[in-house]
Amino acid sequence: MKLSGLIPKFFLILVIFICSGSNLLFAKDIHFFDVQEKLLNRINELRAHPRLTAQQLGLNPLIINQTWQGMDFRVPFYQVELNENLTNMAKAHIIEMIEKEYIGHQSDVGNTLEQRARYFGYNGIFNGESIAVFCFENFVSVDNAINILWTDMVKDAFYRISAESAPLLFPLYKDLGVALAGTQITLNGNTYNAYILCIEFGIPQFSGYFVGRIYHNKPLPEYGIYNLEIKSFQENNPTSIYSIKNLFLDGSFFVPWDGISDLWIEINDKTGLYPPETIIVYTPTVYIEL
Repeated sequence: MKLSGLIPKFFLILVIFICSGSNLLFAKDIHFFDVQEKLLNRINELRAHPRLTAQQLGLNPLIINQTWQGMDFRVPFYQVELNENLTNMAKAHIIEMIEKEYIGHQSDVGNTLEQRARYFGYNGIFNGESIAVFCFENFVSVDNAINILWTDMVKDAFYRISAESAPLLFPLYKDLGVALAGTQITLNGNTYNAYILCIEFGIPQFSGYFVGRIYHNKPLPEYGIYNLEIKSFQENNPTSIYSIKNLFLDGSFFVPWDGISDLWIEINDKTGLYPPETIIVYTPTVYIEL
């Protein structure tokens, strides 16, 4: 992403489209702010009252309802709890991104979210991550930065602008890690003050739902070009089929487990340009490369 023309007093960049083709440099001075409880409370309020929270932030009610009706939430949202290991993971990831001068969800050596989580002692079954970078001139307080970041992330989650805020509306997460750091960013020759927010999500143990993520070489289309179905063998129901409506833009999805043993995930392209693809998996958490 290249910035040209007039530069506003502040702007927010979600990692999904940050710095493509840009010359990105970070200052090495980093200062972390204690915002864990503030973000925890906001996230749990959102998960307790998703549509009401979105409306209070000024989001379009029609789009809110469209997003909600497009999903198939069959479980209530779990409230999340702060997890020290995930918070350490978030801080370490910010430090690495600044030192290595990149923004992304994999580590500098290519480790996935789950690999990074295990390194920091979090041995859950599934992880999610949101990253946002807020750049500005002059001065913006931490509280104002949080307000701007939070409003934009909730908007991103409901308007499905990018994959970055998808974990906010993924109902099965139970653990949370939060880190907010202040630094400076030089982007295409212009230097800005910046806040970098990294939020880690985790599912600590199996909770009755098959959870997976599709890794795609480009962002998943709106509500997925792909029509996913899970086919399973069960002792009394060998042809059980679940249609996946819960496909989030970061590729994550879930369906009820119900004693599934062997699983087939069939991926059908609604455009009809590609043949159906069937993948066999045997574990409650699956990563599919498309």
